[in-house]
Amino acid sequence: MERLLLSTQPDPVNHPWSAEMPLSDKEIKSALEAGALKIEPIIDENIRPSSYDVTLGNELAYFVGNEPIDLSVDPSPRTERHDLTVSPYVIPPNGFVLGSVREWIEFGPYCGFISTRTTYARMGLLFSVSNYANPGYKGNLPLAIANLSGLPVTLTKGLRVAQVVFLRTGEVERPYSQLPDAKYLGERGVSLPKPHLDREIQQALSSLGLRGWRMREAQRLIDEKTDKIAETVVGQFTRSVE
Repeated sequence: MERLLLSTQPDPVNHPWSAEMPLSDKEIKSALEAGALKIEPIIDENIRPSSYDVTLGNELAYFVGNEPIDLSVDPSPRTERHDLTVSPYVIPPNGFVLGSVREWIEFGPYCGFISTRTTYARMGLLFSVSNYANPGYKGNLPLAIANLSGLPVTLTKGLRVAQVVFLRTGEVERPYSQLPDAKYLGERGVSLPKPHLDREIQQALSSLGLRGWRMREAQRLIDEKTDKIAETVVGQFTRSVE
């Protein structure tokens, strides 16, 4: 029986499997030297056999309050930020915060998977709930950080928290950088979620007669209308008991 010999060189023509295989350390270095892949700052020791270790950036963000989050409204007013250059952050049991990697990464023709380093996964700490990057993406990758353990954990900047696996793809017609709804392209630092900009939510608002309105403006009008209704009801009740 003929055996397929696995080559370490990228050759998607003669070895179709290679179009889906992770880049090896040698291939990561070659891609960096050729400019097909960009990582800044680059630390040679962080290049692993078939991945690159990324580090926690300087800032975290987290949601505050107990009110339900309306996905059609910009959630940024519901968040606060913590500067890790000033002090560490203690994430409580079952806590969740948003972070980003310190490294600026340009994926070029490659896609990538981001996974928590096993050291932290064994502690119940996940740094890669958001774990995929499309070809054409560039920026500071987001880290959705969840503490699944029963103990508080202290986070400090610069920890090697996750690893990125780079993979080849087939021919890409439109990379992420060319998509009209690439709302996270070029993000720096912690980038907050933007569900209100998703096209299905925009279409739903449009069908409700809110075409062209910004989400927060629409929410403000709803709140003002609610307040006016409440004032009217209270006024009517007050007059009825006088």
